[in-house]
Amino acid sequence: MALNMEQVKADLFEAGKAYAEIFGRRMALSYKADVQYFLMQGMELDVIIEIFEETVRAKRPSWAYARAIFKRLMEQDVLTADAYIARQTAWHMTHPTTRVTTWPDADEIRYKQQLRMISMEKERLEAEKKGGNKVG
Repeated sequence: MALNMEQVKADLFEAGKAYAEIFGRRMALSYKADVQYFLMQGMELDVIIEIFEETVRAKRPSWAYARAIFKRLMEQDVLTADAYIARQTAWHMTHPTTRVTTWPDADEIRYKQQLRMISMEKERLEAEKKGGNKVG
C-alpha cells in the first residue's frame, strides 16, 4: 500500500483536534511527531484517537502511557479500527473488570469513525466552496 502523505497530513490535523478535545490542551510538537510516525506506519486515525481516550481514562494519564500503547499495538500489528476492536473484545473476554462501562464497544467506535468522516467531508466541501473550487 502506497503512503499517501496528504492523507497523513489530514489525519495528523484531525488527531490534533481530537487530542485538544480529549485532553483540553493542544498537542505538543513532540507528540505530533510520534503520531505522524505511527500514521506513516499505517495506523488508522481511529486507533490513534482510541489510544488518546484510553490514556485519558488511565489512573495517571501521560504521553509515556499513550506511547507505550502505540508501541504495543504496533508490535501486535493492530493498525486498523477493526483490529483494535477485536483486540479489545478479546482482552475483555479474558479479563473481566468492574470498569467495563468505561470501554467503548465496537458500535461506538464505528459510529465515532463515521461522524469524523462526515465532519471531515463537510469541512472539505466548505473549504472548496470558500475557495471557489467546483465540488465533484
